[in-house]
Amino acid sequence: GQKILAEKAGAERIEIGLEFEIDPDWAISQSDSAEIIEKFRQAGHNFIWNSARLAIAAGQAIPFESLAQKHKTIREFVKRQSIKYFYDIRDGACHQILMEKGHILPGQMIFGTEPNISAFGGIGTLAFRSGIEEMARLWASGKSRVTVPETARIIINGKMARAISARDIILHIIKNIDMSRVGNRIIEFHGPVVSQMTIAERFAL
Repeated sequence: GQKILAEKAGAERIEIGLEFEIDPDWAISQSDSAEIIEKFRQAGHNFIWNSARLAIAAGQAIPFESLAQKHKTIREFVKRQSIKYFYDIRDGACHQILMEKGHILPGQMIFGTEPNISAFGGIGTLAFRSGIEEMARLWASGKSRVTVPETARIIINGKMARAISARDIILHIIKNIDMSRVGNRIIEFHGPVVSQMTIAERFAL
């Protein structure tokens, strides 16, 4: 994770706690895009910094009355901004569709409001969760500030039994891990079990 941060920050090495301004490969959001659009406009912005590096997935939510206006706002914004990578409500979950379409690649740095973007780490991508206001600023400037976090390495030894899945492994880790040792850190998974996993299994992990 820190290697990706160093590359994106244009630094030979980085130290924990230092703050850098990063130009990410992707800014992604989902049904909360309507709230981001509102913050974006309230700040006086008219156009996003790069329509080819922003992806919006409306999610799997059915547009009941409470969501219909939000989806209308998102679709109108997408059309006005000429955003190429827009996926509507029937296309699938945000973190899954972007992987399946080949947008997310190893070594990239992603900022997103989608809760499950940490799954991109399964192919060696570094993804940070952003808030609504932070994402609105990123849409306008193409930049986001990052404080270099510590890294926690989890080594998974042994061999996967036939009846054991990646989900079983991560649930066991969550049950037994001391969160005070990994909170607010980049978590990296290593070891022979991880090397045996398929990309789909690493994605689940």
